[in-house]
Amino acid sequence: EYDANPAIRPADSTLGRFLATFCPTSISTLAGVTDEAPLPLFVYPWGTFNDGSSTSNKNVEISRFCGPSQPDFIEAEFQRTLQLYQEIRKNGYQPTCFPHSYIGGTWLEAKNGQRRFVVMQGNHRLAILAHLKTEKSMCALFLKP
Repeated sequence: EYDANPAIRPADSTLGRFLATFCPTSISTLAGVTDEAPLPLFVYPWGTFNDGSSTSNKNVEISRFCGPSQPDFIEAEFQRTLQLYQEIRKNGYQPTCFPHSYIGGTWLEAKNGQRRFVVMQGNHRLAILAHLKTEKSMCALFLKP
């Protein structure tokens, strides 16, 4: 959207609409799991992404991952994402140059062997890399299968 319209207002962007309206009540309902007790947001069946505990200290109201977010937060998040986009576009993805820059997550494997990587840290970087159509395999860049 920014490439097509650099004057786009943050509130009118997909990111802005997402942060204003995406308001899941639990990880379970977000994933469509209804046959067991719902897990709170940012708590997963395997724990949290920080230390594996069953609780999370993330504040949903100021989360980059769901809303409802206030207009000033949406503006700031848009500007942070735009700055990261411009930096990666100019200099490439350099996770060794900055602390906490690797994309992290967990692998889920189905009984039939299908695997999916759930990004727990680095969603914005991954989205930017996908948008820039990074030539190397995304997995080869930063994930250990």
